[in-house]
Amino acid sequence: MIVRLVWALSLIATNALAQDAASQGQDSSPQRKALAQQIRQRWQQIVRDRLGLNEVQMRQLQETTRHFNAQRNTLNQQERAIRIEMRDQVTGVAPADDKHLAAMIDTVLDLQRQRLELTRNEQRELSLFLTPLQRVKYLALQEQLRQQMERLRQASLARGQTPDDSAAF
Repeated sequence: MIVRLVWALSLIATNALAQDAASQGQDSSPQRKALAQQIRQRWQQIVRDRLGLNEVQMRQLQETTRHFNAQRNTLNQQERAIRIEMRDQVTGVAPADDKHLAAMIDTVLDLQRQRLELTRNEQRELSLFLTPLQRVKYLALQEQLRQQMERLRQASLARGQTPDDSAAF
């Protein structure tokens, strides 16, 4: 049952990816916003149903997720920028600087450590209103969605669409 739900979300996401590729940087297009809203609403419904959440728990989960996702996105953007710079030096687009590369490796590792600590903090906060079983189910849903999105990204690359910068290194 979960697989079907994740599949349904992936279909919506596929449409979003296709429109994103077509719009080429028009992040604020009304269609993109509508699709993003559709994905969020469907995801919330899946989470509510699978975890058996009441309205209060759902609201707390949304607030917690919003808070931690903002921090996670910042870390991801920082890591992506560093990985792009590393890729440019490795491929010769930019001159290689061993000291700078070593510092960038250390920074990437530090960002990964920060991401792990962020996940620990998020789990602590989730434990205030979710049972351990609900938290495990939520983690499983998130992982399934991540895997499906990665498969969609790979399929997009296989079709010859330009990879985004997050694929760097």
